[in-house]
Amino acid sequence: MRKLLLLSLALTVLMSCKKDDETGIPPIDGQQKQSSSVLDAKTATINDYKDGKKVSLKGNITVKGTYSYIIFSDKTEVQIFAHKSIVENFSQETKKKLATQGQEVTVTGTFKDHKLKNGTVIKEILYEKESDLVFGNVTAPNETITELDAKTATVNDYKDGKKVKLKGIISVENNKSYIKLSDQTPIQIYSVSKNVFDALSPDTKTKLNTNGQEVTVTGTFKNFTPKNSNNIIREIIYEKEEDLVFGSSSATPTPPANDTVTELDAKTATTNDYVSGKKVKLSNAVISVENNKSYIKLSDQTSIQVYVPSNAYKVLSENTKTKLKTNGQELTITGTFKDYNGTKQIICEKEEDLVFGNVQNNNQNGGNQNGNQGGGNQSGNTTSNVFDFEGINDSSKSYNETGTLTGADGVTLTYKARTDVDKFGITGKGLMLTDNNTYGLSYIKITFPNGVKEISFDYKEAFSGKQDRHFLVYEGDENSTTKIDEVKFKGQNKYTKELNKKGSYTITIKAAKGTRQFVIDNFSWK
Repeated sequence: MRKLLLLSLALTVLMSCKKDDETGIPPIDGQQKQSSSVLDAKTATINDYKDGKKVSLKGNITVKGTYSYIIFSDKTEVQIFAHKSIVENFSQETKKKLATQGQEVTVTGTFKDHKLKNGTVIKEILYEKESDLVFGNVTAPNETITELDAKTATVNDYKDGKKVKLKGIISVENNKSYIKLSDQTPIQIYSVSKNVFDALSPDTKTKLNTNGQEVTVTGTFKNFTPKNSNNIIREIIYEKEEDLVFGSSSATPTPPANDTVTELDAKTATTNDYVSGKKVKLSNAVISVENNKSYIKLSDQTSIQVYVPSNAYKVLSENTKTKLKTNGQELTITGTFKDYNGTKQIICEKEEDLVFGNVQNNNQNGGNQNGNQGGGNQSGNTTSNVFDFEGINDSSKSYNETGTLTGADGVTLTYKARTDVDKFGITGKGLMLTDNNTYGLSYIKITFPNGVKEISFDYKEAFSGKQDRHFLVYEGDENSTTKIDEVKFKGQNKYTKELNKKGSYTITIKAAKGTRQFVIDNFSWK
């Protein structure tokens, strides 16, 4: 009898535990068991989508802009989404595959409706870790691809949304790569997302930035209109590295038949010979260095700035760079006339376009000329990991001048500083900081959206005064009190600091209280 009673009690306890499990009481480890159904996008429809539903979704990636989707059989679009803090730690291979058109993937995650401010609902599959992504093969989309040769193609062959295989010669202008059609229509070569470009091999990146490089690009024509502009930029959007097939490279691209080069002599040419967009070979020019920029003057004293984009300047020989800095240096230059903010320029794209003669003995006042006069682009922004400030066009003596520059990887630099460095520049332009009762405190703030390993910059004292110059480096914005470094100095030096920070990170360089003027230039990061 006693044995039967004990057996009955044991069964009661067992049934109670089972009932608790069935009613949703979690296991001891706190992990809620959830069933995961498997969906194949080839057969799935909107009826299979439910907000909050846990699934394993199999399909092929469709890339639109910077976003990746899986599309159901009824054209329902589901965005593949994870939070930035998760994605930024992914391997480069995973990032590349996520941005690859036609890439097969099985995503384990949860369906989620994401509502935009305008009320639009975006259907998402939200995953939580890299292992939630299982990749298969890449399936080429069943699209009609039109083969075009830039030697014969014209603007009439261009249509927004058209899938093409375009063969041509790369022309680099202002750090951007183009293929020009036979009628001179420029088509910018552009990646479907930043992740795709970042994943390119160094060799491919170099070739994309090489004038005269033959390339065949498989991609889609797309019209792009920049903010605050009505100008349409024609682009060809590639989706993966394999869409770029390179051929031979020539130092001098074969110019189109209608790309006429007009020969001019600076001793006789006048302002009437200057037309923006005109391709010229200008001989007997003499370099005049003014405010750290190189100019040549026509016979009627029309001043034309010699402008070498940074991508071209980086590969110039040291001898050429030195000659570009030399007052009185005779020069024959092949380039294109261009108006920029009221300044007449001649744009030179490669070293072979600069042919030097003798140095004339003249009395022109010059300075330390930095041949890279554009710093990447003329807005002050750059596509490299260096802010050299050469593109800042204003020259203010106010220490309260403000501005924001954008660099590679989305890095931004915001300043409150003086942009006129007078004769105290390090390599051309820079930013001058100080702190006193009249001007207030100056600073430079840099934000790294994807982390930073190391920073460096040049610094130099300005104007007179025996006391040391003094700056502070803070973690955070201009209001931060979290100091990570402090420097007192005289003369000129270089600052380097290892940070090894992941995720979004901000530092601010401040003029210390009461310090006199100093200049900062060539801010770089890894």
